[in-house]
Amino acid sequence: MRLRGIEPLRLTAYPPSRQAALWREYPGGSDGRTWQSALAYWKSRRTSATQVKSVRKRVTLIFPRHLVNVPLTYRLAKDFDVAANIVRARVTPNEVGTLVVELSGDIDQVEAGLEWVQSLGIEVAERAKEIQIDPDLCVDCGLCTGVCPTEALKISAPDWKLEFLRNRCVMCEQCIPTCPVGAISTSL
Repeated sequence: MRLRGIEPLRLTAYPPSRQAALWREYPGGSDGRTWQSALAYWKSRRTSATQVKSVRKRVTLIFPRHLVNVPLTYRLAKDFDVAANIVRARVTPNEVGTLVVELSGDIDQVEAGLEWVQSLGIEVAERAKEIQIDPDLCVDCGLCTGVCPTEALKISAPDWKLEFLRNRCVMCEQCIPTCPVGAISTSL
């Protein structure tokens, strides 16, 4: 069943705490309607009556060996309507996997998706490492700007100083070995 272009989700798409909250908000909960119709009602009411708050959150996911083959980004997109941008990944069969991912979508959906990920046994760390530039060491030579694929590093024209746009950085770390004075590093 489709309601105004909204595909109903399975009951298992939400953790139990979120399922109960959604069911309580549904006015026809006791008339025998299905979970899908309740979820479709809730989604249509939320999108039409209120402003949807979207959020971007960067997290590090650490997979146990037995969960490396779980299609995580697919399930987040399909079941929770959360876009997952993989920033960095180290996933090898039969070894612990690490995935740095930027999740974007409705704030409730992102939180529900993270609860689901944790319920699988995947460790979620909210803070990933970031690029740091030491202004005392930096000589503003601009070598790092040439290797930055997202243009997160650039030299601004009036004063010719290095500018770092943190929200554009994807942590590729190509700038670190390029810096001749070692002013660029990562922090945990």
